[in-house]
Amino acid sequence: MALTQYNATGKTFDLGKLITIISPSDAPILNRIGSAGKATQVVHHWEEDELPKPIDNAHVEGETFNVENPGETTIKDNVCQIFHKGFGVTDTNLAVKRYNMSNKLAYEMQKAMKVLALDQERAIIRSSKKVLGNTATARRMAGLPYYISSNVFKNNGTARPLTYELLNDALEQVYECGGDPDVIVASPRNKRVLSLLLPLSTERSQKAESKKMVATIDVFEGDFGTQRVITDRWLPNSDVYVLSTQYLGMVPLRPFGKKELPKTKDATEQVIVGEITMEVRAEKASARITDLDGVLPTAP
Repeated sequence: MALTQYNATGKTFDLGKLITIISPSDAPILNRIGSAGKATQVVHHWEEDELPKPIDNAHVEGETFNVENPGETTIKDNVCQIFHKGFGVTDTNLAVKRYNMSNKLAYEMQKAMKVLALDQERAIIRSSKKVLGNTATARRMAGLPYYISSNVFKNNGTARPLTYELLNDALEQVYECGGDPDVIVASPRNKRVLSLLLPLSTERSQKAESKKMVATIDVFEGDFGTQRVITDRWLPNSDVYVLSTQYLGMVPLRPFGKKELPKTKDATEQVIVGEITMEVRAEKASARITDLDGVLPTAP
């Protein structure tokens, strides 16, 4: 009888050539807004100004000129927050041969960079206050909930549905304030709400000639321009943002980089560290819709 594989010895281990990480790693707002220069102090400042509203401006010949006080600019600020993520691998672990990675430490560094991006995204959408910090308290940068104050559509803490009229009201108010919003940011649930409630005239994600049923909104083209609808899985269902992203940016004091920790054990330890804050210029150019219930409307 021929020898079968059931009792064979010395067989190799069959392992796929990919390492799958199911955990989400996207940071859509952070990736969208990019950089806005470099900070030089732990408290970063920027300057803003506004034009006066137009008036009836007609004068008679020979009139004496009238000079008005133009006023001063406004100085705003945010605090640079230290983000870091450490990781370590024993030197034995570094030495062993692996199927799908040539360097375990480099692999952990890639994971750490993704985690740091998620931590920044969380601060952008959830941080509602600035913390200057001290020797015992970490500095914290403020995010969108802190800065967007002029155009906040709330319902006194009572949850209510997201409607087309509510979204259009926010777009109108931003437009009247001089904004040119290019992005609507929604949670996965509110992305579904938008897909169900927005009019059929709204541009969908697929062309009609593809002959496929389209039930999702990627671009909203309405009374006040065109906005890309992006999904942010870290945004709570209570909030939707209308953003003019040209006025938003991240400002590093210390760009993210790798540091080798002192060799005090039979292991190699590193940390990725950076210090960064967020600029929210012209906050009137954006809006926040809050007190939403995340309940799906009945499909038309």
